[in-house]
Amino acid sequence: MPKLAAHIGRACALLCLLLTAEPLLAQDAVDSRGELGFESRVFYPDDDARTDVGNVAVAGRLQLDAENDAVAARGRMFSRLDPYDGGRTRIVPEDIWVQGELEPVRLRVGFQMLNWSATEAFHPADIINSRILDGSFENPEKLGEPMASLRVEIPLGNIELLAMPVFTAPVLPSGRSRLNVGGAGLTLGPALLLGRDGKIDDSRWQPQWAAQIQQGWGDADVSVHVVQHIDRSAPLVVFDPGSLQVRPVYQALTQVGGTYQQVFGQLLVKVEAAYRRFDRSYLEASTYGPVPKRDHILAALGFEQAVEGVNGAELALLLEGQVLIPTVDDFPKLQKPLFEHDVLIGMRHAWNDEQSRSLLFTAILDVTDPQRLVIGPAYAQRLGESWGLTAGLRLLRYPPKNTNAPVLYENLHDAHQVYCDIKRYF
Repeated sequence: MPKLAAHIGRACALLCLLLTAEPLLAQDAVDSRGELGFESRVFYPDDDARTDVGNVAVAGRLQLDAENDAVAARGRMFSRLDPYDGGRTRIVPEDIWVQGELEPVRLRVGFQMLNWSATEAFHPADIINSRILDGSFENPEKLGEPMASLRVEIPLGNIELLAMPVFTAPVLPSGRSRLNVGGAGLTLGPALLLGRDGKIDDSRWQPQWAAQIQQGWGDADVSVHVVQHIDRSAPLVVFDPGSLQVRPVYQALTQVGGTYQQVFGQLLVKVEAAYRRFDRSYLEASTYGPVPKRDHILAALGFEQAVEGVNGAELALLLEGQVLIPTVDDFPKLQKPLFEHDVLIGMRHAWNDEQSRSLLFTAILDVTDPQRLVIGPAYAQRLGESWGLTAGLRLLRYPPKNTNAPVLYENLHDAHQVYCDIKRYF
C-alpha cells in the first residue's frame, strides 16, 4: 500500500502541470477519453513456487485534451493494479504536457511518449522512452519521458530538439514474474547510473539531449537522429556491497541512426539502423569492476506486402530481420539483446467490419540457433460500441546450454503464456 500511495502522489503532482495551463485554456473545449478493464495471463508450464502461474490485473487509461489558438495541453496516464504481484502495480505518466505553437515553431514541455520506429518488432532507433519489461517482447509498453521539445517546421519536414534532464529507469519484472531474465526469485535493487564523468551513482538528474530531422520526399519518409542519454536497453549488472543487492547499471550512450520508409505500389519497405557508442567503456576499473566495451551497430530491414482481401478486408504479409554488428573486439555475450540475428515472418488481417476484427500472427526465429523462437498469434475485436477484447498466445523457446544453470534469456525458456484482456472504452 505505501508503494501504491507513492504512485498516486506522483500522479497528482503530474496532473498539476495541466492545471497550470487552465487559465490559458479557459472557455475552450476539453475532450476526454479513456479505457478500463481486466488483464489476465497464464503461464504454462510453471512449476516453480517462486513465480506466479499467472496474473489478473485491473488496468485503465485516461486522456484529457484541451486547446485554443496558441496553447494546447494533454494529460494521459495509465494505471495497473495487480493484487498478487506488487511489482506490476503502478501509475504511469504517458503524455502530460503543455505546448505553445507559433508557426513554424512548437514548444512542448512535460512527459512525452515518442515513436521513432518504422518496423514491427525490431526497434534499434526507438530508444528515447524507457519501457515496462514485463509484457510483450516485440513492443513493450512505454513510459512517458520528462523533456522539453522544440520542433521547427522546414520544407518537406521538420527538425526537433529534445532536452531531457531526468533519467527514467525501465520497469523490470519482479522476482515473482515468469518473465524475469535474472531467474525466479531475483529482484534487482534500485538502478545505478554510469555517467559521462565516469562516476557511478544513483542520481536521476542527468543532462541528456537528442536531435532529429525528418523529411518526406514523395513516397519516402526519412529521419536521422543523434542522441546522448543514459541507455535503457541493456544494463550492466553488479553486486552492491553497500546495500547487499544486485543492481542494474545504466551507462551513458551516444547513438547516431535513422529510419527509412517508402511505398512501392503495395509494398512498404522499412529500414532502421543505429550506431551505439557507450561512453566510458575504456575504463579498466570502476567502483564495481571493469566496464566492458560493447559498441555496436544494430540494423533492421522490413517488408510489408499488402494483398487485396475479400469483402473489404485488408491483408498484409510481413518479413523483417535484425542484425547486431559489434564494432569492438570481444563483445560481451551477456550484453547481447534478445533479438540479435533474428527474422520475423508474419501476417496481419483486418476484416474492416463493425466489430473491427483483426488477427496478427508473428513468428520470430533466431537464424544462428533455430531452436530459439517466439510465436505470437493475437486476435482483437470490439464487443458492441463500448467494449473490446484482445486475446492471444505467446510461445517462447530459448533452450539453455546448461539446464542446471540458465543465463539471462535462457531463464525465459518455455515461458509460454495465454492472455486475454477485456476493456470498456469511454
